[in-house]
Amino acid sequence: MLDAFRAIGYEVVEVTGYSSERVPMMKHLGRQIRDGRRFEFCYSECVTSPTALSDTHHLPTHPIADPKFFRTLKQAGIPSGLFYRDVYWRFDEYRRKVPLPKRFASAAFYHFDLAWYRQYLDIVYLPSLGMAASVPGSEGLNLKALPPGMSTRLTSDTQRTNTPSDGLRLFYVGSITPPIYDMTMLLSALKFLPKVQMTLCFPESELGIFADYPKDLTDLVEICHSSGPALDDHYANSDAACLIMGPHPYRDFAMPVKLFEAIGHGRPLVSNADTAAGRFISTEKVGWVFNDQ
Repeated sequence: MLDAFRAIGYEVVEVTGYSSERVPMMKHLGRQIRDGRRFEFCYSECVTSPTALSDTHHLPTHPIADPKFFRTLKQAGIPSGLFYRDVYWRFDEYRRKVPLPKRFASAAFYHFDLAWYRQYLDIVYLPSLGMAASVPGSEGLNLKALPPGMSTRLTSDTQRTNTPSDGLRLFYVGSITPPIYDMTMLLSALKFLPKVQMTLCFPESELGIFADYPKDLTDLVEICHSSGPALDDHYANSDAACLIMGPHPYRDFAMPVKLFEAIGHGRPLVSNADTAAGRFISTEKVGWVFNDQ
């Protein structure tokens, strides 16, 4: 987004970093705004943790600094919007992973964030509007969809490097941790598709999870743990990217960054139909979806 704003001619003033870095910037800008400095708008993105707990020590040392800054923007008539990227904290998987005291504190600050969003923000962007049902108090927010974007550019390097006689090659990159990222459906389908070759790319830290899948299924795939530019060769050597996983409410609204990464590499996608990603793929005609009922 920063590069995009600059590319279309905006002069961008950044307020970024941990709270110890942001607070002096916000105070300085606040004084300038009150003295008459004007901005066309403010665009911001939250992290996955509550704003007040986003420092490395996760202590709320400056809990009201950000709300005060956005209040200053509102009082000065400067429109503001924020990209609210995730509501994983609303799901049982989060509750099972996070100890009760930490979960209680986090929930309080998540709700505090939403409270000042409702009071000071003009627009809250979501990866998809389907996420609104999981956002507490969403009816008090002006919500717009803003799917993720990618800087990947389609080039001649994305041309297929295998030959048609090799058969169909599929590629998946991301987590493989159930229940949100359950690969069982995909791996089971491969048993009936002997000419399809599948590469699963997941973090090395999830090797133990991979070992928990039935061996007769894991033997059907190649695995790797690439990331960043190292993924380019995998995309170039594939015919399509996969977003096929078992059903989960989280996927009703989640818009995976990897969806747009695949598009940037010029690869069509294969996905479940009844997901936010599947609906996007179907609407934009960038791959194939199937009904898994």
